Amino acid sequence: MNRVYQIAKLLTLIENGEEFDVSDMLMSKDQPFVIGLTGAPGTGKSTLISKLVKQLSKQKKKVAVIANDPTSKISKGSLLGDRIRMDELWNLDNVYIRSVPSRGRKGGLNYFVVEMIYAFHKFGYSNIFVETTGVGQDEVEIADIADLVINVSVPYLGDEIQSIKAGLNEVTDIYVINKIDLGSFDAYAKYLYLAVKKNAWGWDPKIVGVSAIKNKNVDLLIKTIQDYVPVYKKKLNQTIIKRFRFMITSRIEHIIDTKVEKTDMNELLQHYIKSKSLNETVKKLITGIE
Repeated sequence: MNRVYQIAKLLTLIENGEEFDVSDMLMSKDQPFVIGLTGAPGTGKSTLISKLVKQLSKQKKKVAVIANDPTSKISKGSLLGDRIRMDELWNLDNVYIRSVPSRGRKGGLNYFVVEMIYAFHKFGYSNIFVETTGVGQDEVEIADIADLVINVSVPYLGDEIQSIKAGLNEVTDIYVINKIDLGSFDAYAKYLYLAVKKNAWGWDPKIVGVSAIKNKNVDLLIKTIQDYVPVYKKKLNQTIIKRFRFMITSRIEHIIDTKVEKTDMNELLQHYIKSKSLNETVKKLITGIE
């Protein structure tokens, strides 16, 4: 069976909620290097990933991309538009891109993104990029699954004071200011410097200005990522525990969300009116027992 087809089939099973045992890989000393990219919509995350991956592929590294796309709460559909922005990667044999719907989860990540990471690792992909949907400053789930968190922003996006508030700032390892060809890099970076604090592992979060579309300073960003490698190895045990916790909570969320979608809300409302207890109604939803 074709290797690419095997990966695609496995990822589809995982995305549909099928069990994929990653216990041995989760506890192995051989771990993938997971780079998470997050930030507000329109900051150029997909274009930046495309440039980073292309350079890494030239170094003969096997690179995978898991691009989380927003899901409509009405139609449940997803555009999966990141594939369009990464079109220059499709002919590279050592690169695999998988777009997945976020299913509307807060934090911009699919329920089963950790299992997908280890599915790629099983097939020899040791460098894995995970792109969130466009997120706000309080959505920090990416830090639960990634070894390195890159927060992508652009000049003139809005109030720069937002950049130094708690949330994403507390989990960011590298700040990337994209589209520096628009100008105002120095002024914007000044606000970010107010937020930068050395983390518990002795790493000073870095600020890198790039123009992804013009491929400017992408090599500098790659060097900064490589400089971080010794730090991620120090905190690997903690990261594994975080990934396991993410798997547990996401599986619970998926089970509950699936039950909610399949439940007759009028019937459940009548149960609530009768029982006068939301706790009892929730128990009925989960267990089916009166």
